[in-house]
Amino acid sequence: MSFLHNAITEQIDFGNLSLATNQFTVLHWLEPDNVDATYRQISGEVRAAGKIRMMTSNNTAAGQMLFQVPQDVTGTINCTAATNTMTANVWQFIVFRFDNSDGTQKCRIYRGTLTSIAAEVSYASSSDTGTPAASNSSSFLVGKDDTTSFPYTGKSASTVVYNNKALTLNEIIQHQFSMMPKTTGSVLWAEHGWSGTTTQVDYSGQGNNGTITGLTVSDHVPLSNPFGSVNSTPYVVAVSGATGKSNPLYGCFGGSLQGAIG
Repeated sequence: MSFLHNAITEQIDFGNLSLATNQFTVLHWLEPDNVDATYRQISGEVRAAGKIRMMTSNNTAAGQMLFQVPQDVTGTINCTAATNTMTANVWQFIVFRFDNSDGTQKCRIYRGTLTSIAAEVSYASSSDTGTPAASNSSSFLVGKDDTTSFPYTGKSASTVVYNNKALTLNEIIQHQFSMMPKTTGSVLWAEHGWSGTTTQVDYSGQGNNGTITGLTVSDHVPLSNPFGSVNSTPYVVAVSGATGKSNPLYGCFGGSLQGAIG
């Protein structure tokens, strides 16, 4: 299952996740139906000195993604993907990774699809001149942030957030193919739509359930069988020499995928 986003009022409010100032990672499966400057918000958290913004399109060019981290007083911490990185009406796996100790680039964006393994995108611009600001008590929202009039339109199937952890590319790929268990330190693990249209259950065990406003249930990512299906056919995937099988404790997809990754 997934949620269908059609308007600025439609969102999931997960409350205050208090994302760290040193590291965090946010992962989404989504299918946007627009990638222009008007329809752009994936998720955001308003903070004391700004806001985290993770958008399907920047406000300057179609198909760009902007990842912006709030900074104290001066400077900027953000990266903007190249034009046309995003594609409308295609299921995409999008990852935003922040690591304040990364001397090369603090903000990074990764993208994969149903037919391509996740990889870091090309950037139109990036800046690491700011110092991260501490989070305040505002909410982490999927569908829009609470200070903008620009909605996300399309489908969203899952949202996973790690706090105090910058996932490696290998871990990101494991997430894409549903081999990362929910017990590995996530603070939010939401499989959209499986718990109805009132409360979005957080399967991480951290209790960060979300409040759903206006969203309707739609079809799931067509990768394999539904989340938690006891009848899912086990797959075997090699990730840097390791192997794993589908399991209701791992991600939202069972299935019959076979092959090697990494």
